[in-house]
Formats: sequence, C-alpha cells, structure tokens
Amino acid sequence: MAIRVSWFSEEIPIIQQPATNWWAWSIRPLIIWLRIIGVDLPDTSTPSTQRNRWHISVYRAFCFLLHASCQINILRYLFNTGLQVFLYQTDDLGFGTTTANWNWIIDFTNYTIHGVGIHLVLLTVIRFQWIDTMEIFQRLNAIFTEENYIGIRKISYWGVIYVIVLISTLLAASADYALPSGTSLSHSVFIKMTAVLSITYPLTAIVIFAIHCYASSLAFEGIRKEIKRYEIELINGRNHDVSLLLSVFKQKHIIACDTVDSINHTFGWMLLFSMTFFFVVVINASYAVFGLPDHTTVADISFLAFALVHLPLICFAADHISNKAENMIKELMRLKFADEPLKGYELEVEFLIVDMVETIPQISAKDYFRVNKRLFPQVIGTTLTYFFILHQFKASEKKLDPEDDESY
Repeated sequence: MAIRVSWFSEEIPIIQQPATNWWAWSIRPLIIWLRIIGVDLPDTSTPSTQRNRWHISVYRAFCFLLHASCQINILRYLFNTGLQVFLYQTDDLGFGTTTANWNWIIDFTNYTIHGVGIHLVLLTVIRFQWIDTMEIFQRLNAIFTEENYIGIRKISYWGVIYVIVLISTLLAASADYALPSGTSLSHSVFIKMTAVLSITYPLTAIVIFAIHCYASSLAFEGIRKEIKRYEIELINGRNHDVSLLLSVFKQKHIIACDTVDSINHTFGWMLLFSMTFFFVVVINASYAVFGLPDHTTVADISFLAFALVHLPLICFAADHISNKAENMIKELMRLKFADEPLKGYELEVEFLIVDMVETIPQISAKDYFRVNKRLFPQVIGTTLTYFFILHQFKASEKKLDPEDDESY
C-alpha cells in the first residue's frame, strides 16, 4: 500500500521510539507456543536463543518431517485402501452412495493438505518476513500505551489456551468419525489423532493473524481518539500548532498503514490457503450434516462448527481494521468542520483527508481477493449451489441402483 505524502507534511517531526521492545513482549506467549510445536520465529529480544540455533533447527525439521510423513501416510491409506473399498463396497461406511464416499475422501484430503501447507507457510513465508513484521509493529510505540500492550499479551495467553482447548475438544469429538471397515483400532486412532493434531498449525496461524489485525485496528482507534482529544482542546481555546499536529497525525497514520502492509505480506499465503480450505469445509460438512442426516456424527457437527466460527473470525478481524480506519477519517472530517480552531488550515486538513481516504487499508489474500465480511454471501451462495449439486448426484445414483428401487 503506497502512502502519498502531501506537500504540507514535507517536514514531519521524528517520533522518538522507546528502547523497550513492547511488541515482542506482548506476543511472547505465542512465540513460546510456536517453538513448542516446532516453528521458531526469530525473536531479537532473546539473544540466548542464538546459541541454541542448531538444536532449534533440528527440532524444527523433525516436527515438520513427522507432521508431513503422518499426513502422507493418511493420504496413501485413503487412496490405496479406502478408495478401493469405496468403489466396490460402498456400504462399508454406511453412506450407501459413491457421492457421499467421495465427499468423505475430499474432506479428509482438504484437512491434510491445509495442515501441511500452513505448517510450510509458517516455516518459510511467515518466518522470513517475521523480523520485518516485528520491527514495523514495534513502531506502534508511537501510538500505543502500556495498557494496550498488556491487553495484547493477555489476548496472546488466551489465544494459546484457546488453541489447546479446541484441539483437545476436536480430538474427543473425532472418536466416532467413520473410517473404512477393516481399519485396525490402532490405525484408526492414529489417523484420527494425526488428522486433528494437524489443525494445530492452521489454528495457531489464525490466532496470530487475528492478534496482528487487532493491534493494527487499535492503532487506527488510537489515532482517532487523539484527533478527538485535540479537537476538544482546540475548541476549548487551548493553543496548538495545528500544522505540527496534522504532521504528527500523518506520520502515525503511515505507521498504522505500514502494519497493514506487513500483515498482507506476512499472512497473504496463509489467508489464501485458509480461505480456500474453509470454502471446501463448509460445503463438505454441510452436506455431511444436512444431506446425510442418518449418518451424521458428533465429529461432522464439530468440524462444521469449527469452520463456521473461524471463517467469520478471519473476515471480521480483517474488516475491523478498515472500520477503525474509516472511523478515524470521519473524526478528522469533524475536526475539519470546526469553526474557528482550524481557520487558515482548511487546505492542509483537506489534503490529509484525501491522503487517508485513498489509502484506506484492506487485507487481501495475495491480491487474489479481499478478506472481509463481503465474502459471506459468496460462501452462502457457493455452499447452497454445491449442496444441491451433491444432492442431485446422490439422487441420480439411487435411481440407477435397482436395489434401492426395490427397497422403496
């Protein structure tokens, strides 16, 4: 996102940055959790970790290879064993149609690819961008107060707890998930556990993304409150250098917009993977729950709920930034229409408003599409379309099956 700087702000006062790295401190719980699961994002605030870099790299590679090998084992089982069962013994799962069986295969494959894909994104794209992201968010010291960082640290703690509790809940719910007949008990437990544990990486990435979006929206909200405070002071007759104030607002706005650019660069691939994943999950899980009511399990309902909770979480977290930025611009417009305090500075305020309107931040998935609440109608429309298509396939199978005709 390019920020156009107007002529009036050519000389912007430099905002001094505190030496304390508050941002690294505020998200420290997430950094520790990521290292536990084998994703060591660089953290300049802990030099001692540099001495253990070799051990950390080995552990990182071990976790990824273990994760990938487990998921490959699942896919091999599905396509070498399960697929043959589905094609020739469709009643073994109790679904009764090839459509339902293929829906089951696609659903499992979707979760597997998503889990490994997000793990790889965490180890490559996000890890390589992480130092730049940390430095950009550290500049929020110019806007944030100590209370803001304390609040973000609390959210980070609760985010880690949320991931652990949700994964544990999904593990318990997956106990009755259907697998092809002939699957041994040990293999069944292995498949269910590794499939659910694979969600740990995407879920953690979503929490990190949401916290960064929250911090960015807090920055715009902080600027709005500062504009409001100065507006009240100017109306009450307190003397201020208006040109200097506008220059400071401009610089802080650039800092806030830089955080959004950083989010797009760091989490763009994650968003592309996750949004595609959730589209498929909503379609498959909706068909499993509403299209096969006689075979619906607790696991089906749980995974549908998982998608219906986290898809809005991503969209609203991204949309919240734009809403706060628009509120900030509205506050500046109210300042513009104040009678006496800004007399003689109308043109400067107008230029600042134009700059901000042209650079309203948006979160996108690598510029393929914008991530916001406008995606919900598309999800609903796509889900209904494919739901009816799957029902038509199911109905056509039953018409072609003479045994089904006799049963009716």
